[in-house]
Order: sequence, then structure tokens, then C-alpha cells
Amino acid sequence: MLHRFFPVLLTLSLVATPLQAIAQNFNLLIQQGNAASQAGNYAEAEAIFRQAIQLDPNDAVAYNNLREAQRLLEQQNNR
Repeated sequence: MLHRFFPVLLTLSLVATPLQAIAQNFNLLIQQGNAASQAGNYAEAEAIFRQAIQLDPNDAVAYNNLREAQRLLEQQNNR
């Protein structure tokens, strides 16, 4: 009986693994972008948040952080 479900379980595990890697990479990018922004490196933060958005174009936090980095970069450039 188990041998009938093994291919299904194997397929599900192969699909889930890349999704987990994408989620981990996305979270790492958000953390890196936040760190860059907190350090005042707004151009770097903007680039990092853009990478995160490429991984998850539906994430509102990434868009919000991108816009905030852009705002702070603009403010920094206008000093």
C-alpha cells in the first residue's frame, strides 16, 4: 500500500523544497534590505527590496519597504 503513495509523497517533497528555499531567500532579502536601510544605505536597500519583490511580487511589506527606502533616498539626496 505504501508503495502506491511513495511517488505522490516524493513529488510533493520535491515541489515543497524549492518553495521553502524561495521563502528563506525572500526573508533573508527583507532582513538585508532592512539592515541596509537602517545603516543609511538607501540605494542598496532599494535594490535589495526590488530583488525580494521579484521573488514574491504580491508581498505588501516588500513594496512598503521599497517605497520607504526610495523616500529616504530622495530625502537624503535633497539635503
